[in-house]
Amino acid sequence: MAARVLCYDAAMEISRSRFADVRGLRLHLREWGEEGLPRLYLLHGWMDASPSFQFVVDALAHHWHVIAPDWRGFGRSAWCGVDGYWLPDHFADLDAILRPCEGTDDAPVRIVGHSMGGNVVMSYAGVRPARIRRLVTQKVVAHTTLPALIAKREARPLQRVLICDSGAQSPSLLQLQYPMPVR
Repeated sequence: MAARVLCYDAAMEISRSRFADVRGLRLHLREWGEEGLPRLYLLHGWMDASPSFQFVVDALAHHWHVIAPDWRGFGRSAWCGVDGYWLPDHFADLDAILRPCEGTDDAPVRIVGHSMGGNVVMSYAGVRPARIRRLVTQKVVAHTTLPALIAKREARPLQRVLICDSGAQSPSLLQLQYPMPVR
Protein backbone atom coordinates (compact mmCIF):
# COMPACT_ATOMS: atom_id res chain seq x y z
CA MET A 1 0.00 0.00 0.00
CA ALA A 2 1.42 3.36 -1.04
CA ALA A 3 1.96 6.08 1.54
CA ARG A 4 -0.26 9.12 1.37
CA VAL A 5 1.57 12.39 0.99
CA LEU A 6 -0.03 15.65 2.03
CA CYS A 7 1.26 18.66 0.15
CA TYR A 8 1.79 22.05 1.71
CA ASP A 9 2.87 25.07 -0.24
CA ALA A 10 4.85 27.50 1.90
CA ALA A 11 3.55 30.34 -0.27
CA MET A 12 -0.06 29.50 0.66
CA GLU A 13 -1.78 32.42 2.37
CA ILE A 14 -3.12 31.35 5.76
CA SER A 15 -6.69 32.39 6.53
CA ARG A 16 -8.18 33.53 9.80
CA SER A 17 -11.79 33.27 10.95
CA ARG A 18 -14.20 35.51 12.75
CA PHE A 19 -17.92 35.43 13.31
CA ALA A 20 -20.49 38.18 13.00
CA ASP A 21 -24.04 38.31 14.29
CA VAL A 22 -26.00 39.15 11.16
CA ARG A 23 -29.77 39.52 11.23
CA GLY A 24 -30.16 37.00 14.05
CA LEU A 25 -27.67 34.46 12.67
CA ARG A 26 -24.04 33.76 13.43
CA LEU A 27 -22.19 34.02 10.10
CA HIS A 28 -18.61 32.99 9.48
CA LEU A 29 -16.19 35.36 7.75
CA ARG A 30 -12.89 33.94 6.46
CA GLU A 31 -10.15 36.51 5.89
CA TRP A 32 -6.76 36.58 4.24
CA GLY A 33 -4.24 39.41 4.00
CA GLU A 34 -3.43 42.31 6.25
CA GLU A 35 -5.78 44.93 7.62
CA GLY A 36 -5.20 48.19 5.79
CA LEU A 37 -4.78 46.61 2.36
CA PRO A 38 -7.58 47.23 -0.16
CA ARG A 39 -10.53 44.96 0.68
CA LEU A 40 -11.96 42.45 -1.77
CA TYR A 41 -15.06 40.39 -1.01
CA LEU A 42 -15.37 36.89 -2.49
CA LEU A 43 -18.86 35.37 -2.46
CA HIS A 44 -19.16 31.62 -2.97
CA GLY A 45 -21.82 29.69 -4.84
CA TRP A 46 -24.43 27.12 -3.93
CA MET A 47 -23.12 24.03 -2.11
CA ASP A 48 -19.74 25.71 -1.60
CA ALA A 49 -17.96 27.57 1.19
CA SER A 50 -15.29 30.21 1.70
CA PRO A 51 -12.23 27.87 1.73
CA SER A 52 -12.78 27.21 -1.99
CA PHE A 53 -11.24 30.63 -2.68
CA GLN A 54 -7.82 29.57 -1.31
CA PHE A 55 -6.26 29.22 -4.77
CA VAL A 56 -7.66 32.57 -5.88
CA VAL A 57 -6.25 34.22 -2.78
CA ASP A 58 -2.84 32.63 -3.34
CA ALA A 59 -2.81 33.97 -6.92
CA LEU A 60 -3.53 37.53 -5.75
CA ALA A 61 0.07 37.87 -4.54
CA HIS A 62 -0.76 39.26 -1.09
CA HIS A 63 -2.00 42.64 -2.33
CA TRP A 64 -5.49 42.40 -0.86
CA HIS A 65 -7.36 42.02 2.39
CA VAL A 66 -9.81 39.34 1.23
CA ILE A 67 -13.06 38.71 3.12
CA ALA A 68 -15.12 35.66 2.14
CA PRO A 69 -18.30 35.04 4.11
CA ASP A 70 -19.95 31.65 4.36
CA TRP A 71 -23.60 32.18 3.41
CA ARG A 72 -26.29 31.19 5.91
CA GLY A 73 -26.45 27.40 6.08
CA PHE A 74 -23.05 26.93 4.37
CA GLY A 75 -19.56 26.35 5.71
CA ARG A 76 -19.22 27.40 9.34
CA SER A 77 -22.23 29.76 9.32
CA ALA A 78 -25.43 29.02 11.21
CA TRP A 79 -28.50 27.49 9.63
CA CYS A 80 -31.79 29.35 9.73
CA GLY A 81 -35.45 28.41 9.55
CA VAL A 82 -37.09 26.68 6.63
CA ASP A 83 -38.00 29.89 4.80
CA GLY A 84 -34.76 31.87 5.13
CA TYR A 85 -32.80 30.99 1.99
CA TRP A 86 -34.35 33.32 -0.58
CA LEU A 87 -32.21 35.64 -2.69
CA PRO A 88 -33.41 38.74 -0.77
CA ASP A 89 -32.32 37.07 2.48
CA HIS A 90 -28.82 36.65 1.07
CA PHE A 91 -28.42 40.20 -0.18
CA ALA A 92 -29.78 41.51 3.14
CA ASP A 93 -27.05 39.41 4.81
CA LEU A 94 -24.46 40.87 2.43
CA ASP A 95 -25.54 44.40 3.29
CA ALA A 96 -25.35 43.59 7.00
CA ILE A 97 -21.87 42.05 6.57
CA LEU A 98 -20.53 45.07 4.72
CA ARG A 99 -21.57 47.55 7.42
CA PRO A 100 -19.17 46.43 10.18
CA CYS A 101 -16.41 45.55 7.69
CA GLU A 102 -16.56 48.86 5.82
CA GLY A 103 -17.99 51.11 8.49
CA THR A 104 -21.25 52.98 8.39
CA ASP A 105 -20.21 55.33 5.58
CA ASP A 106 -21.54 53.09 2.76
CA ALA A 107 -18.16 53.13 1.01
CA PRO A 108 -18.15 51.45 -2.43
CA VAL A 109 -16.69 47.93 -2.35
CA ARG A 110 -15.02 45.44 -4.69
CA ILE A 111 -16.90 42.13 -4.91
CA VAL A 112 -16.38 38.90 -6.84
CA GLY A 113 -19.35 36.54 -6.92
CA HIS A 114 -19.33 32.96 -8.14
CA SER A 115 -22.58 31.23 -9.15
CA MET A 116 -25.16 31.96 -6.43
CA GLY A 117 -22.77 34.55 -4.96
CA GLY A 118 -22.82 36.32 -8.33
CA ASN A 119 -26.62 36.29 -8.40
CA VAL A 120 -26.70 37.76 -4.90
CA VAL A 121 -24.24 40.55 -5.69
CA MET A 122 -25.89 41.44 -9.01
CA SER A 123 -29.23 41.83 -7.24
CA TYR A 124 -27.54 43.77 -4.45
CA ALA A 125 -25.92 46.07 -7.03
CA GLY A 126 -29.38 46.78 -8.44
CA VAL A 127 -30.65 47.80 -5.01
CA ARG A 128 -27.51 49.61 -3.82
CA PRO A 129 -25.60 50.70 -6.98
CA ALA A 130 -23.61 53.36 -5.11
CA ARG A 131 -22.24 50.63 -2.80
CA ILE A 132 -20.43 48.83 -5.67
CA ARG A 133 -17.01 50.03 -6.82
CA ARG A 134 -16.12 46.96 -8.91
CA LEU A 135 -18.14 43.82 -9.57
CA VAL A 136 -16.99 40.55 -11.12
CA THR A 137 -19.23 37.53 -11.55
CA GLN A 138 -18.63 34.03 -12.82
CA LYS A 139 -21.13 31.30 -13.78
CA VAL A 140 -24.18 33.38 -12.99
CA VAL A 141 -27.67 32.37 -14.06
CA ALA A 142 -30.03 35.24 -14.92
CA HIS A 143 -33.18 35.28 -12.86
CA THR A 144 -35.89 36.47 -15.22
CA THR A 145 -38.54 35.35 -12.73
CA LEU A 146 -37.06 37.30 -9.83
CA PRO A 147 -39.79 39.99 -9.64
CA ALA A 148 -42.49 37.32 -9.38
CA LEU A 149 -40.52 35.46 -6.71
CA ILE A 150 -40.08 38.64 -4.70
CA ALA A 151 -43.77 39.46 -5.04
CA LYS A 152 -44.70 36.09 -3.52
CA ARG A 153 -42.21 36.54 -0.66
CA GLU A 154 -43.37 38.14 2.56
CA ALA A 155 -42.29 41.75 3.02
CA ARG A 156 -40.31 41.30 6.25
CA PRO A 157 -36.71 41.14 4.89
CA LEU A 158 -37.46 43.26 1.84
CA GLN A 159 -38.70 46.24 3.81
CA ARG A 160 -35.29 46.48 5.45
CA VAL A 161 -33.29 46.11 2.24
CA LEU A 162 -35.13 47.34 -0.82
CA ILE A 163 -34.60 51.07 -0.89
CA CYS A 164 -35.42 52.15 -4.40
CA ASP A 165 -33.74 55.25 -5.77
CA SER A 166 -36.27 56.90 -8.04
CA GLY A 167 -33.52 59.12 -9.49
CA ALA A 168 -31.28 56.24 -10.54
CA GLN A 169 -29.84 56.58 -14.04
CA SER A 170 -30.18 52.92 -14.99
CA PRO A 171 -33.21 50.84 -14.06
CA SER A 172 -32.57 47.55 -12.35
CA LEU A 173 -34.57 44.42 -11.86
CA LEU A 174 -35.13 45.29 -8.22
CA GLN A 175 -36.03 48.95 -8.61
CA LEU A 176 -39.64 48.09 -8.03
CA GLN A 177 -42.01 49.25 -5.36
CA TYR A 178 -43.05 46.60 -2.85
CA PRO A 179 -45.56 45.01 -2.76
CA MET A 180 -45.56 44.25 -6.46
CA PRO A 181 -48.47 42.68 -8.29
CA VAL A 182 -47.82 39.16 -9.56
CA ARG A 183 -48.23 39.15 -13.34
